[in-house]
Amino acid sequence: MEALTGKDAADGDAVLFDRLILSEFTGPLYERVADRLASYGYQVLRAWIRRGEIHGLCAARRIRGLPPADGWAGWSDHDIDDLIYDTVAHALTTFRRDALAGRGWRPGGGAALNTYFAGTCLFSFATEYRKHHRVRRQQAAARAAVGRERPTAIPDIADSIAGQALVADHLATIEDLRQRLAVGLTIDGLSHAEISQILADGTTPRAVEAMIYRHRRRVQTRGNHDRTD
Repeated sequence: MEALTGKDAADGDAVLFDRLILSEFTGPLYERVADRLASYGYQVLRAWIRRGEIHGLCAARRIRGLPPADGWAGWSDHDIDDLIYDTVAHALTTFRRDALAGRGWRPGGGAALNTYFAGTCLFSFATEYRKHHRVRRQQAAARAAVGRERPTAIPDIADSIAGQALVADHLATIEDLRQRLAVGLTIDGLSHAEISQILADGTTPRAVEAMIYRHRRRVQTRGNHDRTD
C-alpha cells in the first residue's frame, strides 16, 4: 500500500493480497489495509464530488439508475461526509465479500489495488446515493408536513410545555432531526407505523413510540424543573 509505481507497485499489491487471502481478510493486517483503502476511497470520492465528476464517472462505468445530477444544493458538508462514509463502508464490505468468493481483485488485471477499490466505491456510491437521495426527499416531505399550520397546543405533549409555547417554537428546541420529525408527525396525527415508513431509515414503529415517550419525559422533567425554580 506504499506509494509505489510500475512493477514494484504491482508486485507489492500481489504479495499483500496473497497475505490477505491466507488470513481470510481478517486480523490486524486486514484492518490496516481496510483503513488505508477507506482513507483513499474517502479522498477520491470527496475530490470527485467537489469537482462535479462523480455522475460522469458513474455514467462512464454504465452505472444506471442514479437520480439527476442536479448539483449538491441543500447538501451540507456533513450530509456529503455521511454519504461518503456510507459509500466507503459499503465498498469495503463488497471488496471483502468478492475477494473471499474469488471474484475480486487479481494481480495482472491492469489496475492497482487502490484503483480497483476506487472503482468499487463508484458502484457503492450509486447504491448509497440512491438511498440518501430517497431519504432526503422523504424527510423534506416530512418537514413540509411539520411546517403546515396547526393548533398552538400539542395534544399529550403541549400539556407539559411551560407557558403553552407555540408548536413551531417547541419543535425548534428539538436538536435531533429524526426526533423533531417524529414529534411533528405525531402532532399531525400520524401513527407510529406511518412515521416509521416516512423516516425510512430502519426505525421501527416501536422505536418511534420509544422516541416520542422519551421526548415527553424530557418535556415533563423540564416543566417540573421550571416550576421549582
